[in-house]
Amino acid sequence: MKKLLTILLMITILVISPYELVKADGGEVASDDEISLRYTNLSLISAGLTINSSGLAVCTGTVTMKKNYDSRLYIHLYKSSSSGAYTKIKSWAQSFSGTGVKSLTKSTNVSKGYTYKIKVEVRIYNSAGTVIETAEKWSSNVVYN
Repeated sequence: MKKLLTILLMITILVISPYELVKADGGEVASDDEISLRYTNLSLISAGLTINSSGLAVCTGTVTMKKNYDSRLYIHLYKSSSSGAYTKIKSWAQSFSGTGVKSLTKSTNVSKGYTYKIKVEVRIYNSAGTVIETAEKWSSNVVYN
């Protein structure tokens, strides 16, 4: 009986523990939206997509740099297909240097009847031009009907 209880306890810990993550600043259980990776050279990366009633998609990528390095911010716009897979339909990029908030916003017209999302990527370079860190963030899906 003890062996069975021990096995059940171990299974419970393995199944539940990934979902009960604790915030670094306190003891509260964090939701999936509050969980983020720890980066060395940046403190935040975000992706935002809105589509207005006339089909103008506004794509925004933002990164907050902690250290004084060169970086390149990319935004990739994806469109759903009939199979449910996504295809990249547009990309933009801009280079930045220094610390602080770096942001890129681009707009394009999209077609009705599809779901869209963006992926924001940042690549951080050392003084020799070598990539030393990368990060990415996906936006929420936006349906345009």
